[in-house]
Amino acid sequence: MTPVQVPFLLRDIGIRSSGLAALAISLGSLTSGGGALMQHRLHHRIGFVSIYVYAMLLVAAGYVALATTQSYAVVLLGTAISGFGVGVLFPNAAMWVTTLAPAHLRGRLLGMMTASMYLGQFFSPILVEPVVGLAGLSGAFAVAAGAALLVAALLWFTCRGFDRHVAT
Repeated sequence: MTPVQVPFLLRDIGIRSSGLAALAISLGSLTSGGGALMQHRLHHRIGFVSIYVYAMLLVAAGYVALATTQSYAVVLLGTAISGFGVGVLFPNAAMWVTTLAPAHLRGRLLGMMTASMYLGQFFSPILVEPVVGLAGLSGAFAVAAGAALLVAALLWFTCRGFDRHVAT
């Protein structure tokens, strides 16, 4: 949601500068890169499922900040936090796929994962727009935060023992 919706959120809170919008989006991208670089270290401390749980909690926290803000500083904080969480998610998924998949399927599965990511980016504004129409942009970020919390809880309660059973 960040690259597409943050400029509109900034407009809603009275910030019309395209430069400030670019900075907020760029900060989210920068922290995504930082999260991606940290995934390997995190993986040595906690497993794949735990990384997903913590990453989704970071996304939720960032989106809560974006849902409740009236301040540019909080927008920056929200994009940074959610960006870091998103940055951890993608390499975690790739690493898990390459760990679990047989060699002859890895390329196809990684390609499907990459396609899913780009299709998600394509469908995001299409799926978010009805929520914006019903609940406003802040409400859409709140719904997305709730969805991230729900995913984190489902993973925690249904898969938390799985990390111990996966050889890494």
